[in-house]
Amino acid sequence: MHVRLSVLAGSLVVLGSSPAFAQRFGTSGDFAISVERVFAIHVSKVSEESWADGIPDREDSYTGISFGWRGPSGNSLFGNPQATANPFDVPRLAFDYFIAPKLSLGGTLAYAKISDSEDGQEGFGSDSTSSFLINPRVGYALMFSQVVGFWPQGGLTYYATSHDDTHSESGGALTINLPFVISPANHLAFLVGPYLDLGMWGSIEYEPQGGGGAPPDHDRTYRSIGVQFGLAGWL
Repeated sequence: MHVRLSVLAGSLVVLGSSPAFAQRFGTSGDFAISVERVFAIHVSKVSEESWADGIPDREDSYTGISFGWRGPSGNSLFGNPQATANPFDVPRLAFDYFIAPKLSLGGTLAYAKISDSEDGQEGFGSDSTSSFLINPRVGYALMFSQVVGFWPQGGLTYYATSHDDTHSESGGALTINLPFVISPANHLAFLVGPYLDLGMWGSIEYEPQGGGGAPPDHDRTYRSIGVQFGLAGWL
């Protein structure tokens, strides 16, 4: 009987003291490092301004499941030989610091490059595409328990993309992330939830090519809506 009581008392002490050893995500002073959009299901849209008289503005959209960056997809609008790649679909590394309980300030950085050795024709399309992205943001972590929480984030994203030596793009978007935080272990969490990148401005500029025929500079914007999966750790 005394043995059973001792075991029961010891168990209660361990259970009662476990919160002291577990650190709830979003505590003031926490520094989180995340890998986001490693895997995503998304709907992307590109809107491009007409660059020739008599041709209306055009839009195109596609749905994708990506692990990493899916890169260029198909031909550009208006029959341009340049393929399009949504810069918002690239995976990113995030840094967030909790300046107060639940309140975080931080941002994301991303760089990706894809090379295509099967260009098919001389001068057709780009042999490589690279993209850079930065997204300063603010967040608010609502933890329902030690394990599950919700961490909405919002900010502005700037991107710059280069398609070999043919053309370059730059622009910005309003970015909203709505990930659920699932923390199976202390200082480790999975991030799962929807996101929105709403393109607000963007332009495409062409490099002079031999023989001429390059389209004039014009506007091109992107939008991406999806569900992303990521991983976070914090100190």
